[in-house]
Amino acid sequence: MTDFEINALLLSIKIGILSTILILVPGIFIGWVLAKKNFFGKTIVDSLIHLPLVIPPIGIGYILLIIFGKNTNLAKKWYKKNKFVESIFIENKLIKEEKNIKEKYENYLSIKNINTLNPQNLIEFYRKSLLREGVVFKNENIDNIYSYVDIPKNHIYDFVIVTTGSWSKEVFSEDHVKVKPIKGQLLHFKTKEKLLHNILLYNKYYIFSRGDNNIIAGATLEDVGFENNTTLEAEKNLKNFVYEIFNKSIKIRDSKMTFGFRPYSGNGKPYINRDLRNRRIIHNFGHYRYGILTAISSAKIVEKFIN
Repeated sequence: MTDFEINALLLSIKIGILSTILILVPGIFIGWVLAKKNFFGKTIVDSLIHLPLVIPPIGIGYILLIIFGKNTNLAKKWYKKNKFVESIFIENKLIKEEKNIKEKYENYLSIKNINTLNPQNLIEFYRKSLLREGVVFKNENIDNIYSYVDIPKNHIYDFVIVTTGSWSKEVFSEDHVKVKPIKGQLLHFKTKEKLLHNILLYNKYYIFSRGDNNIIAGATLEDVGFENNTTLEAEKNLKNFVYEIFNKSIKIRDSKMTFGFRPYSGNGKPYINRDLRNRRIIHNFGHYRYGILTAISSAKIVEKFIN
């Protein structure tokens, strides 16, 4: 089983245990009442109690969808209450916002103040900023992080912060470091005219524009280790995603595929802690798809370990 399947299984077990705990006392009480007492409406209550047992799970799901699926008031209330996102649920056709979208798409959540950036540009910005602060960059091959830290010349470093991403397990070779690479492939292409004005998230993929009608669609999630190539299958899936949501008049031009690796920790939580073997070593890796989003908060946690 993959980590994703294991996590799904563990979630099912947790839900099963929690629901059993919650229903145990009221379930025993209702069972005792139905067995020992006679009252008006007993047959109806008994039927309602046994309803989930006789209706297939898909039937229960359909009933819940009918009851709650179109009731957006609760979702609207939640988003209005939580001010950390500025959003609005729009019950209208998406084509009114994005003219190239197929007309069948409607009822969508619009989240404001969302922007994109080029990670390479961000890295270069930080590199130049650190150079101005007198930071020295070194290129060294490190076979064993513990041996490296214990080299006499490296005793000048009070702490060594390890930010090795998907390669963290290779750096430490420790059983308690569970980080592994999840490969993500992206489709880059151009269009003759401007394709879209917003970042769109649909099903498991996203798509956005990066100026001059350059479009990026992605990304795949592949548990294939450090497989160092793009695939025709991923390209086909991403192109089908584009053709599924946009009008047939849209033509993909100058397409190319790229890929990268995301450090997946197994439980979705990054490693931000002191090393168990050497307290001078601080872990800061395993952020999966949220490295940039969580960079500042992670740095603040690391700062507490240093100070």
